[in-house]
Amino acid sequence: MYDKTFAGGSTVDPSTPETWPRPTAAVLPAAADQRALQVRICRPARSVLQAGRANTGHWLLKFEPRSASFIEPLMGWTSTQDTLRQVRLKFPTREQAVAFARRHGWACTVIEPRTPTVRPKCYAENLRYRRPRSAAGRTPAMVPGPGAAPASTVQATKS
Repeated sequence: MYDKTFAGGSTVDPSTPETWPRPTAAVLPAAADQRALQVRICRPARSVLQAGRANTGHWLLKFEPRSASFIEPLMGWTSTQDTLRQVRLKFPTREQAVAFARRHGWACTVIEPRTPTVRPKCYAENLRYRRPRSAAGRTPAMVPGPGAAPASTVQATKS
């Protein structure tokens, strides 16, 4: 019969599952810990470097950070104990993402996307002359600056 002795004196017989080593609490997350997860569901914004709206038609499920970041002392990098910060799940619809979060017992916050305001433009708008106007409706050339001399004094000193 095959026996294997582990540290601590326990033996394992592969034919009987009762003697297999049990996973410790450090290996498996606690069920209460899984239930306390907070998630955010949102639509990703379009890239600011591009005008297109590619990769924005889906909904993302992101986990809220459970622990604060800290500076790792050896290299000075920012580190964290929370590995769920890296997890992003994609869903085609908002309802599917919310149903997935509720099925797992996670508290979810849905962030609705902002609708961009589209101003109608045409090519002629790029070439149109826009006179600078002040709040009073006058152009800056008409408004005397602080401490400016009257117009008659300025003409007298030029001649």
